[in-house]
Amino acid sequence: MTSTNHNYKVNYSDTSTRTYGIIKSLRNYYMYNALRLKSFGLCPYVDHFQTAYQDKDYGCGYRNFQMMLSYLFTVPHMKSLLFDGTGSFPPILKIQEILEEAWRKGFDRMGASDLNFKLRNTTKWIGTSEIAVLFSFFKIRTGIYEFKSPHPNQPNNDLIKWIVNYFSKNSKQDFLSPLYLQHSGHSRTVVGYEESSDGSISILIFDPAMKGRTLAENIKNSKIYPIKTSSRTFTKKEYQILAIKPKPLSDYEWEQSKILKRETGMFSS
Repeated sequence: MTSTNHNYKVNYSDTSTRTYGIIKSLRNYYMYNALRLKSFGLCPYVDHFQTAYQDKDYGCGYRNFQMMLSYLFTVPHMKSLLFDGTGSFPPILKIQEILEEAWRKGFDRMGASDLNFKLRNTTKWIGTSEIAVLFSFFKIRTGIYEFKSPHPNQPNNDLIKWIVNYFSKNSKQDFLSPLYLQHSGHSRTVVGYEESSDGSISILIFDPAMKGRTLAENIKNSKIYPIKTSSRTFTKKEYQILAIKPKPLSDYEWEQSKILKRETGMFSS
């Protein structure tokens, strides 16, 4: 049987780098400009969290986790699984403590070993595996998808098609979480996509390295270029996506989730 991890307390909610309202401004922009686009997809709600001065060199994974939490806190059955349902955002130190606790309970022993079972009070980066452990620890179901570029320095078309399909297929569903996107050296949060009338595609990204207030001001003035990333620029050798699924884990599945599983991210229509 699992323990009541949803009762894991957060005494201090870290909203010091949080910026509200960007998604609302984006939605207004796209509703106004919809006729000149072929299609678009957008998460219903996400707040931007930027890295602070003290974590600017290692904090991207932690800040993306906070961004994904901001959506989950709007979904009642997800919010109830996290931090006693308080909607509190754990600071980096607390996130590190939770990961160490999850490791002690047997989650991702290989990944824990790679980090010497120690995160608290360090500046170690966290990536897709650690984000999956954090959510699984709270019985939140995730999927990890890997996309390897077939040709050097060429756009990863499978990745782009997968993202577009995710937001298109789920646009009318009650649950549409942002995506955690990882590549070598950095991670970001995908909040949607845009397909122009000429068929060119841009991925809409909240980057924790960007200043939230500047993003919010630009988008209010219809300057959305800071969050638009052309599909042609996704040329890294490998990408990973973590997607959150709406059905929580059962006790049995919680035990099984201690061993991380990955899928090859091939697009299928």
